[in-house]
Amino acid sequence: MGSHASVKAFGLPPISHVVPLADGTCLVTHEAPAKWQDIYVVDARTRDAVRVPSLTWGRERADAAVGHGDAFYLGTCRGISRVRCGTASWLYEFADLQEFSAPAPPPQYYSSPVSALCVDGAGNLWTRTGHCSTTSPCTGSIVFPLDEGRWTLRRGDRELSRPMPSARIWRVPCQAIAGDPVRPGLWAYGREDGPVAGLFYADAAVPAESDKAADLTPLPEVAYPLPETHAIRRLHHTRSAAPEGVTAPQLQTPLIAADITGRCWLAEGTEGAASIHVFDGQAFTNVTPPPELLRGSQLRQLVCDNSRGELLVATSGAGVLVFDGTHWSEHLLNSVLPTVKDTEMKPVDRIAVGEDGSVWLGTSGFLLHWTRDDGQQ
Repeated sequence: MGSHASVKAFGLPPISHVVPLADGTCLVTHEAPAKWQDIYVVDARTRDAVRVPSLTWGRERADAAVGHGDAFYLGTCRGISRVRCGTASWLYEFADLQEFSAPAPPPQYYSSPVSALCVDGAGNLWTRTGHCSTTSPCTGSIVFPLDEGRWTLRRGDRELSRPMPSARIWRVPCQAIAGDPVRPGLWAYGREDGPVAGLFYADAAVPAESDKAADLTPLPEVAYPLPETHAIRRLHHTRSAAPEGVTAPQLQTPLIAADITGRCWLAEGTEGAASIHVFDGQAFTNVTPPPELLRGSQLRQLVCDNSRGELLVATSGAGVLVFDGTHWSEHLLNSVLPTVKDTEMKPVDRIAVGEDGSVWLGTSGFLLHWTRDDGQQ
């Protein structure tokens, strides 16, 4: 088989988030009603699963989760909680937004829960607040650096009670978001006005003040705010990233991922309507897997394995499918996936790729960590 895997069974409902860090740990949350949700940090080396004490994060339901550096970040109705060394603490709550070093609306503007999080290649955390519908875009979402060395203790002439990030508000139509893995930017799919959805790019690079600064933070090669977007409104634009006349695929339940080559991947997550498209800056290309591989499965998540230049797709019955840019195939790890009794179905709820190229999978009651053998191609 050329692979080995370790499996840890929790006996929990289906997993809702699987987030790995570079140190070999992975944060796992599971689907549960209301606030009754458990969070674990699993160590791939020891196979230990440590439950994060609920008292440290209030057991607020985590609707979003990402990892960066040595910490995990959870999006809840109260704000963002940071999990570090197995313990959670509030990175900030919505009430703290009045102390941001950049102008921001009153805290009540952010009364909606954090419904999505992602991190870009510059270490900025993008937060989407509220629950976007197909006709109403999100407003009031923010982006700020996770590096506390870039935070400040002052806002104008006033000294803050603790270091706070210089948050910027972004407004881009979004039903699904993905951080640009190379530079400070965000891919977003959604509808602005009317029924037609588009693909958008929000550029978080600070406007260059010199040629040297421009070299350090070049404009993205694939998509960027168009000329009529003024510098101070770089994060507030409604023009599609696609060239004029190019329409994005119209998706009811959009899935999104971005790779290090500047491409953005989109998929339809609605049952019975599976499709996958890639945008290369000029056009959208349909790269949907063949029916014999999909076997009628619903698509559940897209992940880019940038170490191998592959797209991984979690499905409801066909395990994990992999696209190398030319051909589709079953992933090697499918051979170790649990199968639904009396069927050949191998459902995968969540998938994530670690910095070491290992793959974490969440299924109903299982967390699986798969590592490619040395020398296996």
